[in-house]
Amino acid sequence: MRSFITLLLASLSFTALCEGVHVHGRFTVNGGNMPPMVVMHNASEEGGDASATVSGGVFSMEVQIQCPTLYNVRLGRSSYDLMLSPRDQDITIDVSIKDDQVADVHVTPATESEAYKRFYAMMKLNDGKLEKYFRQCDGAACEQELNDLLLDYTDDLNAIRKRYPGTYAAEVLCKMRMPVVAKEVKNTTAEFRAHYFDGVPFADASLLATPVYHDMIVNYIEFLIEGTLSSEEAFIRDLMTRARVDNKAYNKTALSLFDGLLWHSREKMLGMLIRYYDENQSSLTNPVLAVKIANIRKVMPGTTFVEIAKPDTSGVVRSLKEVVQRSKCTLLLFWSPGCSHCTEEMPQIQAVYDKYHGKGFEIYAYCMDMSPQHWKSYLSEHKLPWTNVLAGSGDPGKPTPGNDYAISSTPTLVLIDQRGTILHRFAPKNKLEKYIQEALK
Repeated sequence: MRSFITLLLASLSFTALCEGVHVHGRFTVNGGNMPPMVVMHNASEEGGDASATVSGGVFSMEVQIQCPTLYNVRLGRSSYDLMLSPRDQDITIDVSIKDDQVADVHVTPATESEAYKRFYAMMKLNDGKLEKYFRQCDGAACEQELNDLLLDYTDDLNAIRKRYPGTYAAEVLCKMRMPVVAKEVKNTTAEFRAHYFDGVPFADASLLATPVYHDMIVNYIEFLIEGTLSSEEAFIRDLMTRARVDNKAYNKTALSLFDGLLWHSREKMLGMLIRYYDENQSSLTNPVLAVKIANIRKVMPGTTFVEIAKPDTSGVVRSLKEVVQRSKCTLLLFWSPGCSHCTEEMPQIQAVYDKYHGKGFEIYAYCMDMSPQHWKSYLSEHKLPWTNVLAGSGDPGKPTPGNDYAISSTPTLVLIDQRGTILHRFAPKNKLEKYIQEALK
């Protein structure tokens, strides 16, 4: 209880202040042009952007903030992340430009920004180690390794708190990311998962001021979630219940969940989130989330495919409908020759095609590139035997097939049966053959 009260008081000490921070700066240009403007974009997407015209190499602006907030400062062709706190009355930014690029940035005072950057770099490093562990290690013998990783993570967080006392990174973010380390090594994984969000100050207005909370959600989806339907549903409902203490945190949590699930192709969990949204539409009022869910509903399993008609290498328009009608099972493949994951997975996809094409399996491959040159070269080299079409320039003002199917990454594999019903919105490569076998029965 004491740790929770301490965290609450620390967060309140930041959110209670509301000040205008004066940001001014100077440019030194060594080759190239002086940027005409400086734009500060609020990373929390809650408004509060600011801009200033550069005149005589100097600029000045007033930024109104309620809590420590991360800004992306656009300096001509480059940008710089700057952490502002209401406690800072004046911030000076000295920028050196060389050949139209930012060569150096010096911020005074720099304590808040430096603390945040060191914290965020350390967080990314340790989260990378945890991801590697969860992908490679399994079984009771690995518990000690995870225990050691979490103890190292704790030491690194405490080092930030000691070096930058009183900063937002030290007083809020470090405590938010502080892992629970089980007293008994055998319980390390279970305790870490169960208490992963315990330090998140959901009622603190500064929660959304940086990408840290969003990253926590995405990490949990990517490598921490247990692979059972019950645990996945419990995770969504538990996190949404925790976040409900604050309306902004509640709606942002739902949006981060949606983006993370879509990005990592978690089809069943996405369906769970949509059901939760349907049950709580009166309180989930984020318009961006509403649009995203409305769009994804159209192409979730059980719906009819959305038509695509694009030209092949000869310029002949080939429709997805034609392929679906003549096949027992169709794979709609969104890909790009420049996508490394696509080129890595293409041999496996081709092997599946060769094995099941004679039984009624077809592929309609939609290349998301705009230019035909690279696409045609790739097809000529790899001899992909199925229907291949190119996105091209498209029709201005009209949604593209990538928009229609809410494609966030490539390759994306959509499996369609002979009636035109989407069977799987994200067909994972390790289960693709199994799903095709079931569809061909």
